[in-house]
Amino acid sequence: MNRGCALCVLVLLFAGSATAVDLLEVEHPDVGGMEDAVRQPLSASRSALETLLSAGGEGEGLGRAFGDLGELYLVYDLTEAAAACLENASRLLPSEARWPYLLGSLFEHEREIERARLAYERALRLDPDYLVTVLRLGRIYELSGLEAAAGRAFKEALQRDPGSAFAHAGLARLANDAGRFEEAVAAWERALALQPQATALHYSVALAYRELGRFDEAREHLSQRGENKVQFQDPITDEVKLRAGGALAFLAARALEAGETEVGIERLRQAVVASPSSARIWGRLGDVLADEGRFEEAIDPLRRAIELQPDSVPLLVSSARVLVELGRGSEAIVYMRRALTQVPEYQELRVQLAATLARNGEPIAAADEIGIVLQAQPQDTRLRWIRVSYLVGASLPRELRAELEEIVRYDPSDAGAHFRLGNLAIEAGEECAMKWFRQASEHGYALAQFNLGTMY
Repeated sequence: MNRGCALCVLVLLFAGSATAVDLLEVEHPDVGGMEDAVRQPLSASRSALETLLSAGGEGEGLGRAFGDLGELYLVYDLTEAAAACLENASRLLPSEARWPYLLGSLFEHEREIERARLAYERALRLDPDYLVTVLRLGRIYELSGLEAAAGRAFKEALQRDPGSAFAHAGLARLANDAGRFEEAVAAWERALALQPQATALHYSVALAYRELGRFDEAREHLSQRGENKVQFQDPITDEVKLRAGGALAFLAARALEAGETEVGIERLRQAVVASPSSARIWGRLGDVLADEGRFEEAIDPLRRAIELQPDSVPLLVSSARVLVELGRGSEAIVYMRRALTQVPEYQELRVQLAATLARNGEPIAAADEIGIVLQAQPQDTRLRWIRVSYLVGASLPRELRAELEEIVRYDPSDAGAHFRLGNLAIEAGEECAMKWFRQASEHGYALAQFNLGTMY
């Protein structure tokens, strides 16, 4: 986000006041080429602000005018102008937490973590009772590597609301990163009990169970993994988002929550006609259609959303998912790689990319992607077996053998790895084949006993 102009200062001296308030100069975007549904509210709000400024407006009225325009700029992703307007609103209305809170959400969306932290902390000082600020600060502290502060924030959130699945999930991540897997599993299980629709949590729980050697529970959670992340209610941003698509988007959300899917889809279609520049509404329409298995219908709204917001990771991932379902792997790979350029640590997406590459006839590239994930998760033998399957397809016996030896190193009881190492040793004419078959046999691999008998 370019903020060169936002650093210019406009000093307003209010009539009848001895105090000068420094305001940021707002570089208003050109809305002339936008659709009427977008241009009209933006122009009206800007006109109201400029009228107040020219008339020497001050205090609360001017602050609310800046805030109103800032929110509109925010929902239409005009972030530079939004940041300046919201900051001005916060300076003119210094006792209101809404404006620094919205600034925090803007900076968080732009991945400006330090600026988001400062804004959220400022909002929390002004309104300590707004629980969502505590939750967002916990996540920001976590992303900043401030684990102790993150833990305090999530625990404080749970003291206020023991039913916060988001706070339980946050504590689970912190415990998992610290190697406290029992504690992590317990917290994730509580989060899932409170919000069972948060299916993305199953993958994290499964990995923690594997660390504990509880493979049955790990397999059970892997079988339930999905894409839905843990959520929390946020009245402020919900109210602001409502302005992006007006009442239609709001009514669509309510219909979908009530299970009235067709009604929700129809209202979303109407909302994108009313607000065709809203990437959020186009993306939501595509996601809902995809969730219903209507992939042919979903891809066009998602592509329109990406045209409006090219670097949005959620939109790129959703589009890739739909393209995979449509059997268009090459296109899906392009979107996945673009998303990973933005968030290279997105390990689950990298695993999905590897699977798509393998199906697309690129096993070497698939093995390389899993290798990147294993650098961060070397003990994950499930991923190592996936890489083994790709190396077999790529006909790379040396790399295959090295991967199987890593599996045995992390899990000495893996009879299948011992058996495959024995077969590779036979193919290479090495005497160590009997050692591998013996170990496979000791761990219950019946076919290894047959091979031993044959060799004897």
